[in-house]
Amino acid sequence: LKCALDRREKPRIDKKDKYSLIIFRSVSKTSITPIGIIISKNFVMTIHREEILSLQTLMEEETPNDVNKIVYEIFSGLIKEFSQNLEDIEDRLDKIEEKAIRAESNMGQIFALKKNIIYLRKALSGDREVVEHIISGAIPILKNKTLFNMLFIELSQLIDTEELIKDRLTGVLEVHLSSISNKLNEVMKSFTVIASLLLIPMLISGIYGMNFRVLPLSQHDYGFWFSLGFMLITVVLMLLFFKIRK
Repeated sequence: LKCALDRREKPRIDKKDKYSLIIFRSVSKTSITPIGIIISKNFVMTIHREEILSLQTLMEEETPNDVNKIVYEIFSGLIKEFSQNLEDIEDRLDKIEEKAIRAESNMGQIFALKKNIIYLRKALSGDREVVEHIISGAIPILKNKTLFNMLFIELSQLIDTEELIKDRLTGVLEVHLSSISNKLNEVMKSFTVIASLLLIPMLISGIYGMNFRVLPLSQHDYGFWFSLGFMLITVVLMLLFFKIRK
């Protein structure tokens, strides 16, 4: 009971004299949670801390008499929930990709999905190992290898899907960082243009601020206005230059 209810328990098979315990990872409404499945000749018992929808659905249906089919139906329902969870993540990822293209993506959402994918991958890999051990004969009562081979293939496909989502997330993260870098470059370009426009006027004003006895046009009645006009001309010429260079 403690093993089945431990949130950190890894997927595994524990064989006893009169029964076998399978620890499987499943998806609940709030998180990825372990489920214990005790298999004997006379019964199959599931133990889990959180509500699992696929098990409720299975209880409402007509239960098969064969232990192999019962365990298969339990595993199949849990795997379908993983599949649904991955589909939901793909839908969320589509929206994040659209925002990333418009440079509106949220790093918090990206890392939250990345965290979910890591836990899903760990759970799916552990579950696949359990199914592989069952196929190899780890639990003698589960003899129908055809059923569990199908589960193994489904889990492998889900792991491939998870890898694809992981690659897409990495791409979205790169696009997001590139958009931030582009925004920063645009800001720096604007500052550079402003600084360049003010460079020559500041040079002229700096020269005329020096304490020399004689400066060109310093004694002229319109020397101040000439210098201002020259500064304005340089600013206009620089603007034209930047406009031509785009």
